[in-house]
Amino acid sequence: MQKYIVMIQGVYPDNWKEIATALKADCDWRCTKCGKVCLRPGEKPPDWTKSQRKAYTLQVHHWNLFLVPFSCSQWG
Repeated sequence: MQKYIVMIQGVYPDNWKEIATALKADCDWRCTKCGKVCLRPGEKPPDWTKSQRKAYTLQVHHWNLFLVPFSCSQWG
């Protein structure tokens, strides 16, 4: 059975940062759509531009605007 967090557009739970970090860690900091390995907290390659770092910063999205699975393994 999948567990979900109900998301209302523009409203996040107080602990969203912790939830997002846990989801990223559960996915081993890899994008579930394209498979790209992203930067972990504190990683800042010295020769990368800000633009390059942003391109490798993993984000958590609620693609359907309402639900976010607790575990990336449930995303497929």
